[in-house]
Amino acid sequence: MGIHHPHGVRCIPFFVFQIRRYAMSSLLEQVKLFNEDYEWYPTTNEQIDAVYLKLKQLKEKRYSLLDIGAGNGKVLSRLTDLGSMDPSVDGYNKVIPAKKYAIEKSKPLIDALPEDVFLVGCDFYEQTLIDKKVNVIFSNPPYSQFSEWAVKIIKEARASHLFMVLPKRWVFDQSIHEALGIRKPFSTKKGKLGYEILGSFDYHNAEDRKARAKVDVIYISLGHDYYGSMDMETDPFNVWFNESFSGLSAPKSKIAEYERKQAERDSMSSKIKDQLVKGDDLVQVLVSLYESEMSHLFQNYKSVSELDADILRTLDVNIESIKEALKQRIESMKDRYWRELFDKLDKITSKLTHDSRKVVLDTLTCNTSVDFNHGNIYAVLSWVFKNANKYFDSQLVDTYERMIEKANIVPYKSNQRVFADFDWRYNRKPDDLTHFKLDYRIVLERVGGICNDSSRYGQERFNGLSQGAANLIDDLCTIASNLGFVVFENHKSFFWNAGNKNAIRYRDAQGIWNDLLEVRAFKNGNLHLRLSSKFAAKLNVEFGRLKGWLTSASSAASEIDISDEDALDSFRSNYVLTIENANNLIGFRG
Repeated sequence: MGIHHPHGVRCIPFFVFQIRRYAMSSLLEQVKLFNEDYEWYPTTNEQIDAVYLKLKQLKEKRYSLLDIGAGNGKVLSRLTDLGSMDPSVDGYNKVIPAKKYAIEKSKPLIDALPEDVFLVGCDFYEQTLIDKKVNVIFSNPPYSQFSEWAVKIIKEARASHLFMVLPKRWVFDQSIHEALGIRKPFSTKKGKLGYEILGSFDYHNAEDRKARAKVDVIYISLGHDYYGSMDMETDPFNVWFNESFSGLSAPKSKIAEYERKQAERDSMSSKIKDQLVKGDDLVQVLVSLYESEMSHLFQNYKSVSELDADILRTLDVNIESIKEALKQRIESMKDRYWRELFDKLDKITSKLTHDSRKVVLDTLTCNTSVDFNHGNIYAVLSWVFKNANKYFDSQLVDTYERMIEKANIVPYKSNQRVFADFDWRYNRKPDDLTHFKLDYRIVLERVGGICNDSSRYGQERFNGLSQGAANLIDDLCTIASNLGFVVFENHKSFFWNAGNKNAIRYRDAQGIWNDLLEVRAFKNGNLHLRLSSKFAAKLNVEFGRLKGWLTSASSAASEIDISDEDALDSFRSNYVLTIENANNLIGFRG
């Protein structure tokens, strides 16, 4: 006789629990002997039941499931049992994981995984989740590293549904909330929150390992599945790629992992350089290396698939699981080669702000799942060349409009419209706001200032700034560079303390350094900016031109009240990429 969950989940028969409890007790002893007890607490049945009830509510039929830090596969097995044994759901609509994947580091626990669970990775920090295309991800991270795990999973997960078991203090973790802000999950509370707490639990009566820890089981909706196609507000590949261009220093606790990955990239770069010395074209070199690696991978696949069926049965090998895992490895390799190619676009992507870079990469990364060949490569590059200028213009407008507040703008000389405080209430701009310029002194509220995370990682990540403030400062540096200023500095050039002034400089034609932008950041989330007169002139003129308010340098001089010389220097000063110089710009020779 099975026991019943108070919320309607029919539980697994009691004798099955007892067998698994004894097995888990033995496994815990083995894990300790292997020195692999990473402050790990097995997920309780009660926690898994909460996950199942949510999946049942979502009507996720025959979904693919990845458990990160899977242990002995308890979550995977119990979700299978709950779904298959639930009498309230008929056979066709059973909510069960049809494909089960795991990431697990401990050797004893790997050996204990059920045979229908395929291991797609061991060390969590060595895995890239963006190419692990599944419907559902579950993770119960080590409590000493819950923040790092949660941030990485939220940013990289290519899944519609994410479940995590986190210590209750997670709600105060700024890094996790910043990651949620980057991914922009589909709200589970009608626009109010990007997450849902399914329940709060403890381990006082845990069946596997008792502890004083108190946790929340949280659910995050990252997307929706439509007939096999996944719709996401923010593509995880774009988040990962965007951060790879930011040049952020790795936390010191991850230096070894960073250096290992860098060594792999350096090895690939070395092979590329060797071929380029011989006079080969970069695209040809990349395609040749890709085809060689793909051939090797296909040969491994062929060797396994050609084994006699009796041998496979004897070895208890699930050939379908192997095929699926190899498919994911192939997709991962394609991503790697596309990334290597995209790295060569740095002279173009360095001219993109954070948001516009994401838009560009949204289109670029749609091609990372297709074959890496000459035709596809040049199709992608052609799109970049044809569309880059559109983003150079749109990002200037977008960045400018982020700084529009009542105290920051001055109307054109011909504009006599006066707006009352009423027009600006609720953080809104007047609907008919037009023909204005930014003052050179700018006060920005709610854009982010000094980072409130007091941890060493939080302080070092953006040199004391919040991510929003760091992004805006870097975007302004990018815009200035596109307007013709020679800028080598950004937010990483300084360490930021509340209220202290930092001046970002540019070098003029005579080689003299001048202040471009003065910035003060505050703990209340505000930024105070002071633009140089030349930067303000170019920014205001180009914004007015792109909005259609200024049609010539002379109109700019009159409306914005700048000299004719500055107006001529500013009008149409935003960067323009031409097809003729594009190949030279990115270093291609053919």
